[in-house]
Amino acid sequence: MSERVWRLVIGVLILLFLSLNDEDIVISSYVLNPDYALLTLIGWLYFEGLTNIRLTKIISWFRWKADYIMEMEKAVSGVVSSRSINFEAERMLRFAMASVLLACVYPGIEAYYPDVVVKVLWAIPWLVGLMLTSAGLTSICPMLMVFQWLGFKAHYH
Repeated sequence: MSERVWRLVIGVLILLFLSLNDEDIVISSYVLNPDYALLTLIGWLYFEGLTNIRLTKIISWFRWKADYIMEMEKAVSGVVSSRSINFEAERMLRFAMASVLLACVYPGIEAYYPDVVVKVLWAIPWLVGLMLTSAGLTSICPMLMVFQWLGFKAHYH
């Protein structure tokens, strides 16, 4: 799985969970609350960003085996610019997405912000989902480009 496909899947999942706002999803005999599903997705994004154990790397390992992945990691580690931060831009993207989503959909967020801010906050998770979906379809992610411009390591896979 490429990072492009991952962005498409995550964007579609975010949009799906947001669109099913108050409806429970029944799968077999299990009931899935979309709010908890979105919070679980946010937790997964934090986990991937913190540990660098990414689903895309695991699937790539199974597809192309470890030798190919190690060669790619060596190639990426050799590419260092003068203002490089030793942290991948993809990991930073996961942290940024999870933080923005958590700040907007955290249960009880209305208690922390004035009414005017809460009325605007509902649009931000939708924007994140739409931007990720479009990044998955077009392979152009503006946030990732900003992080690479700031000096985070590029991920060439």
